[in-house]
Amino acid sequence: MTPEQMGRLDLFHIEEAILEVLSEEPEGLESNVISKRIGILGYDDPDLALRYAVVWGALIQLKRKGLVEKALLNNAWPTSRWKLTELS
Repeated sequence: MTPEQMGRLDLFHIEEAILEVLSEEPEGLESNVISKRIGILGYDDPDLALRYAVVWGALIQLKRKGLVEKALLNNAWPTSRWKLTELS
């Protein structure tokens, strides 16, 4: 397997883990909570910014695919929470 294939496989697994976590939380979750729930980031993680960026990038990819979206507060204002779309 090439490094590119391994990277894509890793991203696929991260995206699947995010979708699984969000499927259990219909109101959505903040990206830092998602990171902790899928085991990407801990409270005392020295690579906090890097690991957070990986999850954030996966969330953006999932948004582009139409699978996640920002949750709305009172159906009007976007929050910092991410949730599954109706298509998911």
